[in-house]
Amino acid sequence: MRLYHWTLNAEKVLNGGFRNRAHRHPDDKEGVWFTDRLLGQGDGIRKDMKVLVVDIPSENIKQYEESNAGSGYRAFSIPEDIVNKCEISCPPVYRDRGIYKVNEKK
Repeated sequence: MRLYHWTLNAEKVLNGGFRNRAHRHPDDKEGVWFTDRLLGQGDGIRKDMKVLVVDIPSENIKQYEESNAGSGYRAFSIPEDIVNKCEISCPPVYRDRGIYKVNEKK
């Protein structure tokens, strides 16, 4: 499964890996927050943020899925030790008619 993580610190993550963060909601577990689709400005993404992408087997992350009813995307809080085993990429992002897309090499 391809997952997306927006950050202001892309270089730091690419050089040193992800770090767990506590979340706003007390029921959420510490981890790294990912979504299964590319979010945009309406979702709180700022112009100076970069997206990091990981591919991870679905069976490895099912237990880390957060309840996210009505949002239109799936969200996960994955522990750093699991996600840091994945290859992390930082592809260019562009907007096409108001929708964010990733420019990935094929």
